[in-house]
Amino acid sequence: MHKSPETVLVLGANGRFGLHTALAFAAAGWRVLAQIRPGKPLNPALLGQSNIEPLPQALSDIAKLTVVANNSKVIVNGLHPPYRSWHTEIPKITSLVVSLARESGASVILPGNVYVYGATMPELLTASTPHHPTNKLGEIRLKMERQYRDAADDGVRTILLRIGDFLQRESTGNWFDTHMTRQLGMGRFAYPGRRTIPHAFGYLPDAARACVGLAQLRNDLPAFADIPFAGTTLSGDQMQQMIEQALGAKMKAGHIPWPVIRLLALFNSDMRGVVDMRYLWDTPHRLSDSNLRKWLPDFRPTPVEKIIEDCVSRFAQQSAIKNTTKDGLHQPLTVRH
Repeated sequence: MHKSPETVLVLGANGRFGLHTALAFAAAGWRVLAQIRPGKPLNPALLGQSNIEPLPQALSDIAKLTVVANNSKVIVNGLHPPYRSWHTEIPKITSLVVSLARESGASVILPGNVYVYGATMPELLTASTPHHPTNKLGEIRLKMERQYRDAADDGVRTILLRIGDFLQRESTGNWFDTHMTRQLGMGRFAYPGRRTIPHAFGYLPDAARACVGLAQLRNDLPAFADIPFAGTTLSGDQMQQMIEQALGAKMKAGHIPWPVIRLLALFNSDMRGVVDMRYLWDTPHRLSDSNLRKWLPDFRPTPVEKIIEDCVSRFAQQSAIKNTTKDGLHQPLTVRH
């Protein structure tokens, strides 16, 4: 007898984490219910796949979401409000997701970050590293995680995959595409902090594949599973070298305009959040892979060279970067494979 595919409800399927998890679950044969805001089109990357169904459903309509969740085995929380709304929106989102999971019996998957460790964090971050947030954003995330932990005592199973700064091909407004690589077309690579220290990054296609693997083991995992995702750890210098290798061109060291960002932070709460998290670029840190290897021993991350090639490929495709030849002429660059 043919077995029906399991169903996953992806909240915020148009977002960074939601998009990649929707694609990964679909590739693994799951039926994907891709929740998006009413009136918003589904991300083109999700179109044309028979097992991805758009769900234009407002989060405020809890009754309808509950019906959908009742038919799902897993709920992915891919909702990510801007910094300015964290103090009001994250508690609402957390309560909604916990309620849906409690009612349906579905397991929750959500991305964690390193904010909860605070500015005094050690270099190696594990599931047992103490949480000592040193700003409001970290405190909000800590309260969110505690709510999921507490819900585990009430039968709500949660998988928190803790990821560093996101890396992906698409331009989504994160650090990599809005700041670090924004001046690649002018032959400059900007880095937000000390260029010689390790910084944790997470390649979203890989993180999404890990989520699928963990979802398949959901009933064997702890009720609240805090699983760091080692991802890719690079210094600024290492990242620049890999970008140069991928594009076949030398880059000058650009700069992030922190004085301007601080000035904007006086009037913009999102920029205040950026300033509050600046310490991450000056504090060495990397995520342990021991917990993930325990549960997914056969998981193989994408080689870092391939990750960087993928993340900068759009610049070459747009012919945005020019390379100066010996005779002074310019020619478009292509990503080297």
